[in-house]
Amino acid sequence: MAGVDYYKILGVPSTATAEEIKSAHRELIKKHHPDLYTASLAKEQATQKLQEINEAYAALGNPERRREYDRSRVQVPPRSGPRQAKRATRSRASATSPTAKPVRKRFTLGKKMAFRWNRASSIKLAASLVGVIVVTMLAHAVTYEPRAATAWALLEKTAVEPPPSAAGEIDERWHHTQNYASRAECSAGLKERVGRDEREGSKVIFDEKIGTVAITVYVRDVNAVTREYVDSKMRQRFPEMTQGDPEQQRLAKQQLMKEAEEFVQKTGVLKRVRNYECRAIQVVEPEPWLRRQLRRMGVFSW
Repeated sequence: MAGVDYYKILGVPSTATAEEIKSAHRELIKKHHPDLYTASLAKEQATQKLQEINEAYAALGNPERRREYDRSRVQVPPRSGPRQAKRATRSRASATSPTAKPVRKRFTLGKKMAFRWNRASSIKLAASLVGVIVVTMLAHAVTYEPRAATAWALLEKTAVEPPPSAAGEIDERWHHTQNYASRAECSAGLKERVGRDEREGSKVIFDEKIGTVAITVYVRDVNAVTREYVDSKMRQRFPEMTQGDPEQQRLAKQQLMKEAEEFVQKTGVLKRVRNYECRAIQVVEPEPWLRRQLRRMGVFSW
């Protein structure tokens, strides 16, 4: 107590009245309150100053304590250094002033809050980075890249021999009809087309062992063409004679047979040869990057 001049802290003489001490204390609180400062260093200095002011008022504002303080000033000269006086001031302020708040506790609370904030920010930053990495990997995994794959193509070539009286050449070009994923699927498609030609009256040459080559031949000879012509014309011109006099039918057919002979001479007969073949071809198809890597590692072969 004797090492600190409380009168000097409050800015009043040793002869000041209790009212003057109280008024000086009130004005100093308004001037040095920590809430008036925004900078951390200035706020800390204001807090220390306020503690000293409260400590001085605690000693001088109470008449009994003031008498004890005055006696100590006369009897014991100040011997303590600045650091010891500062420690004594803090201990007395904590014991006497209910409004004083220790600086160390404030500083520790600030450090804890800063640590928690930094930790939360670090967690959010790490989660964001992981999310970006995962999204990038997923986008790369589903990125499609072209790759060469084997497919089976069903080819078809149809050759129709023109009649002798007609000018033209036989078409010997192959036409691509459809792609299949496997040889068995292509062979099944080939058999389906062969069956259709067979139902239309074609003769079929099919290699059952290989299952990828077939030939169908459809022929309309002179008799077939003549018969089709006569039957068609009879239904068109003489529908009433189909159930009429047999002699009239015979005469009508003779007339139509002469016309049919002229028609056959002009148009000739029809011979159609159709070839089918399944061939393995290379196609380019898109493939995801992840599937490509797994296939290279031998996880699967498709």
